Amino acid sequence: AYDFGNDFGAIDASNPEIIVADVADMYMRSVDAGGVIVAMTGHRPGKLFDYNMKDPRYDILRDELNQKLDELGATTLITGMALGFDQLAAEVALDRGMRVVAAVPCENQDAKWIASSKREYKNILDKVDDCVLVSDGTFTENRDRGNDCMQERNKWMVDHADSVIACWDGSRGGTGNCVNYAKSKGVAIERINPKDIQAKYDAQKSKDVSDSLSKSSKKRVGV
Repeated sequence: AYDFGNDFGAIDASNPEIIVADVADMYMRSVDAGGVIVAMTGHRPGKLFDYNMKDPRYDILRDELNQKLDELGATTLITGMALGFDQLAAEVALDRGMRVVAAVPCENQDAKWIASSKREYKNILDKVDDCVLVSDGTFTENRDRGNDCMQERNKWMVDHADSVIACWDGSRGGTGNCVNYAKSKGVAIERINPKDIQAKYDAQKSKDVSDSLSKSSKKRVGV
């Protein structure tokens, strides 16, 4: 990847190791000819299981994602690098040895994040194979000129993918916008519903409690 130096001020378009979007349009297919490119979209931690990524529900989510990637035969993963599912997916793909492309919506994507989130952002970007800057300028600069850089990032990912994996609960928002765009383009969508992850977690927790009570009962009766 590339070196941000000591400043966590994130993406700078002048960095020679950043691929700008118009160049990346020609680049993407040439480096993964014949492969399967999968884009990620999903909720931030607030709509998932909060910010502790060691929560066992995230382990279930990782398992579900790995299964989807296996089923699709994915060779390249595109991540939008937002907190939550985007970064979790990037780490899963890196652990699998996949090619990972970070589609960064704008410069200084992490500007308002806390220090630990900035460090994790940098850590992932240091490991990805390629980093595409979709829109020049910061979020505020894009907003002021009427450009929704987050949705432009979503569009770019979908336009360069064979399919999309969406960690989506069905609510309105950025993830829903990305899903709707993928539908409009006829791009296949594989959905992981966070509510199903919660249900699996609750079922396992209930089973664990039941098993524990059963063992205690057997001990009391001397079985």
